[in-house]
Amino acid sequence: MKTNHIVLLLGVVLLGASCSTTRVVRPLAEKETQVGVSAGGPVVAFKLDANRSEVLVPFISLQGAYGVSDRLSVYGAWDVTPIFIRTLHLDLGATYGLRMPEGNQLGVSASGGMQSFVSFLSGATKFMPEASLNVYQQFTDKLYWYGSSGHTFDLAANQSVALNTGFWRPWVGVGLGLDGRKFHHQWEAKYLGFNEGNRDAIIAHIGVAGQGQWAFYYTINFKAFQK
Repeated sequence: MKTNHIVLLLGVVLLGASCSTTRVVRPLAEKETQVGVSAGGPVVAFKLDANRSEVLVPFISLQGAYGVSDRLSVYGAWDVTPIFIRTLHLDLGATYGLRMPEGNQLGVSASGGMQSFVSFLSGATKFMPEASLNVYQQFTDKLYWYGSSGHTFDLAANQSVALNTGFWRPWVGVGLGLDGRKFHHQWEAKYLGFNEGNRDAIIAHIGVAGQGQWAFYYTINFKAFQK
């Protein structure tokens, strides 16, 4: 695939969607610090002439999280991939534990944050607040599952930095977490923008019945500091 085609693919898929994994589902312990990397993204069909290729767009993020208290965690991430299209993408937010579980009880948390985009070419900016509700439950001492449902809101006044995907973009996600002594692993599947059509002349987002798109992610975090 030629370089200009790769740039087009990244621009359409990244800047037209919320393409990040869920950063924090379970609040971290107070003063716990994690740093890590996530990889993955939406599945798209890239059509060039008579050829069609279905690919998982490989977005890479460097991220960190900190436990302000046992209920409140803050996080931040830098999505590295947009640099290829000369765009800065930052993801900042917080997660608050609404129901802190004991044992294998169901836990509930809420997350809120902001994705921001800045184009180094045009100077245009794009701001996308997000809000989600999360549930999670332990299978074992180390393994847990979670589910998330959220919304991304597009506040961009200048749409030259991205495609206009509408003001409201819902998504749902499910995942598995594995909590080791020094590392935390996370696998997640998301369904993005199920209120939108997913067909384009060049890029087709892979979803169900012509709506929305699938996305898949893997995250590994290093526990840099624990009590």
